[in-house]
Amino acid sequence: MLAEIDAADTGPLRGRVLRPGSPAAATVFLGDDHPQVVHLAARVGGPDGPIIAVGTIFPDGAPWAAGRPDSWRIRGMATDPAWRGRGAGRLVLDGLLDSARAGAGTLVWCHARVGAWGFYRRAGFTAVGAVFHDGIADHQSMVRPLP
Repeated sequence: MLAEIDAADTGPLRGRVLRPGSPAAATVFLGDDHPQVVHLAARVGGPDGPIIAVGTIFPDGAPWAAGRPDSWRIRGMATDPAWRGRGAGRLVLDGLLDSARAGAGTLVWCHARVGAWGFYRRAGFTAVGAVFHDGIADHQSMVRPLP
């Protein structure tokens, strides 16, 4: 089940997957409070079931396409390792792309961790620029036009 959630509800899974061992404040990301932000979660067993995947999207110009009001950024995608490969992450990603379309987005971008490159490529994203390290992990900027 896919559901919109509050930013605070993304924190526990983000912490376990993206920022293990870090303080809770490290799971609050730039854009979490944007007026058009959408936070989505895949849950098991209904609206009160455990969250197994999360993702966030909001309008934000890509570094290589600054000033484009139609570009949206994905942040904080995380899937519980026990649920990877079972469609939960793709459910969240598809919901995020739908949210960007609903907000007149025509370009979606992210900074994907090395281990997630294949996931994004299978979803139609392509790499932009060089691999970089953000102090936590290696990332690749990736982009996808929206039809």
